[in-house]
Amino acid sequence: MNPSAFPGCPIIGQNPAPGCDFNNALTYLDYNGDPINPAPNGLSLGRNFMSYWRIECLNHFTQEQHTRALFYYQNHRAPSYKLDRCGTFTDKVELEGTATGLHNVSLRLRHNTTEKCNVTSGRFGHYSGLAHQDNLNVHAYHNGKRSTLEFPNDPLKVHYDHTRCEWLRGVTVDDLVAIRDHVIAVTPLPTGYRIIAADANKDNMVTTNDILTLRRLILDIYHDFLPNQEQPWRFIPEFVPQDFQAPFNLNPFALLGGAYLEQGSPYVLPVDGKRGFDGMKIGDVNFSWLNDQNCPNEFSEPGGGGATLAVPALSLSQNEVAALTVKLTNPQELSSFQFALKLPADQLEVLEVQTNTLPDYSIEDNFGLNLQNPDALTTLWFKNTSGTFMMPGNSPLFTVIVKAKSSISNLQELISLFPEITPDRFYQSAGTQTVQVVPLAITVGPETGNRSEKDTERVNSPHYIQCTPNPFSDACTVTINHIGEREETVLTVTDLNGALVLQQSLLIFEGENNYEVSTFKTLPNGTYIVSAKLNNQLLTTRIIKN
Repeated sequence: MNPSAFPGCPIIGQNPAPGCDFNNALTYLDYNGDPINPAPNGLSLGRNFMSYWRIECLNHFTQEQHTRALFYYQNHRAPSYKLDRCGTFTDKVELEGTATGLHNVSLRLRHNTTEKCNVTSGRFGHYSGLAHQDNLNVHAYHNGKRSTLEFPNDPLKVHYDHTRCEWLRGVTVDDLVAIRDHVIAVTPLPTGYRIIAADANKDNMVTTNDILTLRRLILDIYHDFLPNQEQPWRFIPEFVPQDFQAPFNLNPFALLGGAYLEQGSPYVLPVDGKRGFDGMKIGDVNFSWLNDQNCPNEFSEPGGGGATLAVPALSLSQNEVAALTVKLTNPQELSSFQFALKLPADQLEVLEVQTNTLPDYSIEDNFGLNLQNPDALTTLWFKNTSGTFMMPGNSPLFTVIVKAKSSISNLQELISLFPEITPDRFYQSAGTQTVQVVPLAITVGPETGNRSEKDTERVNSPHYIQCTPNPFSDACTVTINHIGEREETVLTVTDLNGALVLQQSLLIFEGENNYEVSTFKTLPNGTYIVSAKLNNQLLTTRIIKN
């Protein structure tokens, strides 16, 4: 048998037995690998399929074995494994049009019959497989660093889950500024890749809703996922931006109706070799993923580097209330920032947050008050309009009103930055990706003193809502403090995605109202947002059931 009969094509079969003893060792298989029975032309069936690609064994073929192999090749292998099909699904998965390969991306093809082609990119993004036809559906998934499988029962979606660090890598408040400038048409995003990456809520357009979604990711309200997203990457065949460059960069969603942005889209094998895939990191519109050294291995989490924090060495007695003001000690021109404070929840209860002079720095939009991690208080800021803001030296950013749950000997040993949750980043100019090292300091304001819990809450927040105990395992008591006339309200419970879980009508009187909500015991374990509206003010608190 002449090996040149299979130029460049892989041969499917089992390795020959030791010593290349092929007598009675040929079982005829079709191109799916299933035995053919009865044997063609009355030839007898053997035990195994002969691996006739091993050149050193060719001399051991008998004439009958040559005949059998030639018959199999001409009648079963050649019709399906033609030369123009050899290596048809061989190329690279690369980072949005660059030559940088993306590792561990699984591509899955399903043919019209029972054939399938599953390949996974290697360290430098290369993959190789054999497709039997065009116009297939391709499913592209990046395998994360967690050991748990997502969609284990779906062979077209199954992949390893991603850590929060993988979701957050390359995504900072600087990306939000770039998306804002694109939305308000100050500086449009330069490529279709960046436009796709900006579509964080997966609705095939870029709007302020995408800013809100990514804002919640940075603030740790969305911990290690984004709603409607199965992975932190999106993949498209490389021929789309190469062959349709102008419309792709103008509006990639309109180019093919957005369908090619989804897994499972039709994939026609091009004849010019452009068979690879481009990957876009969701949220990374300033192209910083490649240089972001967060998550170098599966055990690491994001690091900081944009701030230092000085904390006074003060003590607090049990139930003492203190106002901790976070200040920017040096004059600084800022376009945006993000960071997190570590305030251990078992020792400090956050009663209220108050902002100061920064424009567009609202509690509702810029603080992660309802967190996956109860020890963290996350914050970010950027203006709703383009431009920067000059902060004078010793400028207060915000104030946190806290109550000591037990005696604290030294705040300096307790409070710190929390880069594992949200990396601290301070940007002077939008889009530069240059992180400024900014000194921060915490001072104790005039709110410090020994007040009763009830008096403190009334002074700082006439209207408030809280649940005790928290966390809870069965029922908890909802306390709503109200200043004003009797008022009806609706107690609402949502999950962290905003989905409604429970609702209950309440009649609220002036003063402290306590309600034991037994229906909370029906909630699955997890974190929820409890809210009620009084005097046109929305009161919210976070509860944890375990």
